[in-house]
Amino acid sequence: VEMTVRFRNSALLEPDIVVCAPQAPTLDYVPIGDVRLAVEVADTSLARDLAKAHDYGRANLAELWILDLNGRQTLVFRTLNGTWTELSPVPFDQPLEALCLPGEALHIAPLTE
Repeated sequence: VEMTVRFRNSALLEPDIVVCAPQAPTLDYVPIGDVRLAVEVADTSLARDLAKAHDYGRANLAELWILDLNGRQTLVFRTLNGTWTELSPVPFDQPLEALCLPGEALHIAPLTE
């Protein structure tokens, strides 16, 4: 789903894709606490999306993916208590598994061709 994410301090961000908790309300926005995974697709916006990663981390988002189209890789951020504890670049030709979708391998390469 593409949806506006509202942070606790009322700030808003609009990731390209949001995976929400099943009980997430159907409002014009989703509270950050209901977001399980945010995905930013970066072509010319990589620097801006990397800057937004700090906001997501401070809001304690569990997982953020930035799809770097030019680098053909996904930058996978995972957080614990407001600090990114893991940053892994994953080439598009390798499968990804989101924390919120264990056992489900996602393949990015076919989506970008």
